[in-house]
Amino acid sequence: MIDLINNLDTGVMLFVEENLKNPFFTGMFLPITRSGDAGILLIVLGIIFLCFAKTRKLGILFLLALVFNYILNDLIIKNIIRRPRPFVTIEQLMPLVNLPKSFSFPSGHTSSFFACSTILMFFNKKYGIVALIYAVLMGFSRIYVGVHYPSDVIVGMIVGIISGIIVFYSYKKIIYK
Repeated sequence: MIDLINNLDTGVMLFVEENLKNPFFTGMFLPITRSGDAGILLIVLGIIFLCFAKTRKLGILFLLALVFNYILNDLIIKNIIRRPRPFVTIEQLMPLVNLPKSFSFPSGHTSSFFACSTILMFFNKKYGIVALIYAVLMGFSRIYVGVHYPSDVIVGMIVGIISGIIVFYSYKKIIYK
């Protein structure tokens, strides 16, 4: 099963490298992928939500989901699995960003955006859908720039959604005992 996943991942990475990379997509996906660096965009959004009484609870849960997701995804899962980045194992790849030093599985950028998007969905479906679309674009951008396999992104999506759900329902349980 692992060999099948690795073969599919490699095939998709090579397909993107050989058939999809072009100046138009690079101009679109490079800024998207960079918007996830160090979680700055999500942290700023969370702080903005905290500044207004109407969105304060959203801001608290948004930032809690980001922290919980970081611990689960980046500190625990990545260090248990320890999967090398695709540019390490596929010599034909030409990464378009500075080479991350952390492990590949699962995608931290993707999981962070899905965790926060999930929280936003609980508060405002319309904005939540927009955020989920952006999270999908973030995930694809990580494949496009050559730093994550598709399975990293898929599992990052799942971890992020689960993180958002856990934070939201834990908060509800604590507040509404």
